[in-house]
Amino acid sequence: MACTKHAFFHALCTLCKKADSRATTTAGLLRAALRHRYVFLLGSQAVRYRRELKALQAFEIENEVIAADDKWLWVRGTVLTRDRQTAAATLHRVMLKRGRDTVDPKDFFAHAGIRARLPLPNDVPEIAGFLEWDASIKSRESLTTPL
Repeated sequence: MACTKHAFFHALCTLCKKADSRATTTAGLLRAALRHRYVFLLGSQAVRYRRELKALQAFEIENEVIAADDKWLWVRGTVLTRDRQTAAATLHRVMLKRGRDTVDPKDFFAHAGIRARLPLPNDVPEIAGFLEWDASIKSRESLTTPL
């Protein structure tokens, strides 16, 4: 599970593909989050493990925001071994909050000075599949009775 937690931590300051430079983008996102007191909440995630990571083995995590709507940011993560083989693939659904208010991801990017045109979640096949799976889980949960 440490891999998943680490991947989510990096997803909080993930980089948008269209940004000018990695350092500027990361600093801008973090600065905007701190300045506006945004909190990142993980709504759900999926992890597909491809190969084993040994204890204390070095790895790298690459993240990118792949979609957004008025409530959620969708972040795709890839955990890479030193020889650039994929150890795990992740998909995170992240919400931004300020107090009890939900922050529109477009506002977050605007505050960070980033112009990003992101597709809607249903336009990204891997997210559409995730949403179908999520809906089936929710319907199954509504059929079960608590103990």
